[in-house]
Amino acid sequence: MCRAAVRVWCETVVWGDEMSDVSAAEGRGAAAEERDAAAEGRDAAAVHAVAVHGAGVDAPPLTMTYRPGHPVNLKQTLRPLSRGTYDPTLRWIGAELWRTLRTPAGDATVHLAQRDGIVATAWGPGAEHALAGIPELCGEGDDWSELDVSGNTFLAESFRRAPGLRLLRTNAVFEALLPAILEQKVTGIEARRAWRYLIVKYGAAAPGPAPEGMRVFPAPDTWKRIPSWEWHRAGVGPQRSETAVRAASVASSLERTLTLGHRRLDGSRNHPALPR
Repeated sequence: MCRAAVRVWCETVVWGDEMSDVSAAEGRGAAAEERDAAAEGRDAAAVHAVAVHGAGVDAPPLTMTYRPGHPVNLKQTLRPLSRGTYDPTLRWIGAELWRTLRTPAGDATVHLAQRDGIVATAWGPGAEHALAGIPELCGEGDDWSELDVSGNTFLAESFRRAPGLRLLRTNAVFEALLPAILEQKVTGIEARRAWRYLIVKYGAAAPGPAPEGMRVFPAPDTWKRIPSWEWHRAGVGPQRSETAVRAASVASSLERTLTLGHRRLDGSRNHPALPR
């Protein structure tokens, strides 16, 4: 946990001027992303506009308010989920977040706003399941009580400057693995373009009143059926595409790893049964 925490701290609050260089590079890539978005038949400016569309728009949304017992900075905590300005699965509009996800019960769209607590609203067949995961998504269960950084000035100052930063948990292993595969041996701009192209091409429309252009991460079977020429159009070579397809083939097994050593919110743990 400490290693992951150090990485997130550095990206969020420590690097300062160095991160401005990264931001500048991302800014130069934004024009390319916008051109790609237009070439994919979308109006990049309209991506940020909220429009009612998608499945389940007539169904009433479900709402909950999560009030953590510790500070939570929503943007700092959920930043690792974003894959570029035009990520079809996640969109920041001001300080409010729209996110799509696949759940065992079906697709869902979630809207998060930090007011008196974190107010979550969800649409779609998977709305109830999505809301049940909000506390862990916002870092509930991320126990920092045994982390002692007093002996390291760098880490102690980082910890002081980011009291609301938590380590999130999506409970979606394959959904986290697939973009990691796309990000190997290429630039960030190339990886984001591939992610955007494939999600827009093969993802379902987001349920509810999500921002225009948002899509839901495709099912593993869909990833397995993507033809080789579409991977090529996305800029994904044979090595990465074959790895993605192999991962999709064992997606259900990957999800079962969630039970390995998982600390529940009540403090107990799930332990796998040992063979006799």
